[in-house]
Amino acid sequence: MTLVLLFPIVATLTGCTSLADVPSTQGAVLPCTSLPTSHEPVDSPLLLECLGGGPQVDLRSIHGPAVVNVWGSWCAECVAEIPIFTSFFQTKDPAVTLFGIDTAEVSQRDGVNFVLTHGITWPQLSDPNSLSKSVAGNGVPVTLFISSDGNVSGIKYGPIKTISELVELSHIYLNK
Repeated sequence: MTLVLLFPIVATLTGCTSLADVPSTQGAVLPCTSLPTSHEPVDSPLLLECLGGGPQVDLRSIHGPAVVNVWGSWCAECVAEIPIFTSFFQTKDPAVTLFGIDTAEVSQRDGVNFVLTHGITWPQLSDPNSLSKSVAGNGVPVTLFISSDGNVSGIKYGPIKTISELVELSHIYLNK
């Protein structure tokens, strides 16, 4: 009986977590060629690398509807949002593009490892110098909503707390 009572205490002290905390899907570092960009020249481009390699992407040339999750692997609130964005990605309107921007990483490898170990399966841009703050502001997490004309139609500063919140914001800012 003493052993049974000690197990929960030992599990807590050793940092054991439930299986619910472990992503059920292996992440994938994807190319950014699927991002919907305008081919028209932009006055002041904001070029970011694709975490999956390939050509740079001009953030200002992306047209939506799109939801953009700005994150960093070092951000605890960003980690907490991943299951919500995963659910959204699996159930979203097919017309809506989801992608992320990994910002202010010490090493691009940190971002790649984060994507792989947290089950992220949508394209990611890399922004090691935080250039995207001119659009998203300072700090993370931030969620941007880009309308079909390429304008930022809404910004949510701070973490998305539920899938319902993300769906509602998408309806408000993207009419989707």
